[in-house]
Amino acid sequence: TDSDADSDADTDTDTDTDTDTDTDTLTDICVDSKPCLGDYSIENSGDLTEVYGCSEISGDLDVDEADWLTSLDLPCLESVEALRLDECDGLTTIKMARLTTVNDDLIMKYNDLLTSIDMPSLATVGGVVDISNASLESFSASILETLGGDLYIQDNFDLTSVDLSRLETIDGHLVIYNNTNLTSLSGLSSLIQIDGTLSIKSNDSLCTSAVETFADSIDGATSLENEDNKDC
Repeated sequence: TDSDADSDADTDTDTDTDTDTDTDTLTDICVDSKPCLGDYSIENSGDLTEVYGCSEISGDLDVDEADWLTSLDLPCLESVEALRLDECDGLTTIKMARLTTVNDDLIMKYNDLLTSIDMPSLATVGGVVDISNASLESFSASILETLGGDLYIQDNFDLTSVDLSRLETIDGHLVIYNNTNLTSLSGLSSLIQIDGTLSIKSNDSLCTSAVETFADSIDGATSLENEDNKDC
């Protein structure tokens, strides 16, 4: 696990947390982690230090317009009510190795330099997942099985792969829109049920025929929108 939380000269302190370590060391890092009560907002490096040792957050975690933040790694966090990261212009990577549960929404939008999101332990999201980041290349939550709201994957112009390979049900809409370099839906290979609209549109590298094949494997979708994808 690699964590680097840097602040620029505009913040009070510079924080450089390196957790480039094996599983045993990660266990050592988290041995003193503890539940944190209430809502948290990360506005500076001091706020980040405060939540770094949280094993769970009973309220929401918001990171909004934290341009000084270049990478976010919360290695001990296992659950949070809702997680929102918006408009952090310097953020390039997000890693949360132990995060298993987001009870409500998981929103990561308009972080223009963000290239990767890695949540290998995430199993349940109770609300909406909305991923929209111009430079995002990969999104991995490979053991996520259930989603209690809509799934939006849109305006990720550099996205080439999505690993949601265990996701079986979406209790809402699935929208995959305007992901210029996305060529395959294989990362959603286990999906069998959608309780809403299946909308896959304006993905320049994704074949219309692949969308049709994918749609044929899904039950419950109220309608299919397959428009302006690649003609193949």
